[in-house]
Amino acid sequence: MITIGYILGILIGVVLGLFGAGGAIIAFPVLVYFMGINPETAGMYSLIIVGIASLTGVIKQVRNSLIDFNKALKFILPVLINFYVVKYLILPSIPDIIYSIQSVVIRKNHLIMLLFVVVLSVIIVNMLKGLNNNESTENSTTNNTNFFQYLLKTSFVGILAATIGAGGGFIIVPALIKIYNMPIKNATATSLLIIFINALFGTIINFSSFESQHITTILLFSLLSILGIFIGTYLNNITNAIVLKKSYAYFLIIVLISTLTTEIYKLTQHQ
Repeated sequence: MITIGYILGILIGVVLGLFGAGGAIIAFPVLVYFMGINPETAGMYSLIIVGIASLTGVIKQVRNSLIDFNKALKFILPVLINFYVVKYLILPSIPDIIYSIQSVVIRKNHLIMLLFVVVLSVIIVNMLKGLNNNESTENSTTNNTNFFQYLLKTSFVGILAATIGAGGGFIIVPALIKIYNMPIKNATATSLLIIFINALFGTIINFSSFESQHITTILLFSLLSILGIFIGTYLNNITNAIVLKKSYAYFLIIVLISTLTTEIYKLTQHQ
């Protein structure tokens, strides 16, 4: 199982480099189910691994002039604010058990994952609707920024980082496309920078939960994810934008199905 886990470490980088998203979504369950790491610390470790891999991708994509630093910095500021507010002010004030009657128990984590599933479903529908848009529309310089959408999506990225240790790339990419009319190749590259900053902030804040016996595991995963991100960014650069957008939508469907499956299994185990 451990060997398979390390092999999947390469996949973390490949997915992150190709789609600018999904690294933590893979890293978190791999660390928990294959490496036997406690879920509470696995969230922080996934941020470290994804942060290192993202930084490698940023350096590589800077050479290709695909990263929009100005929009990345505008996007990340409310994300970091929301991360801190949710992690240290909101979550601690919410009781673990929200509703309980006989054998039915609704916990805080159930509501968080429900929100995750709903938002991800909406993103998938919007991505699939936009698949027929032509590349010239994507490259439009018109900025149709909707402030409410901007706040909503940046807030949710911060919430995800604070709760499950996800970088939020699967929301960042479509948000950059929707808010800034950014072409998908630029969005996936810019997402890597936002994920890196987000992961760095989360790691610094949560570093006290780091356990020294896992240093070797984290280093190996980081090295394998770096190898994977070279593969992923190469595939991103040679893939047609429309094909990439379609593949990204299908990738989100896989994330949604795996999330639903995992949550249903966990609920049945607690019955």
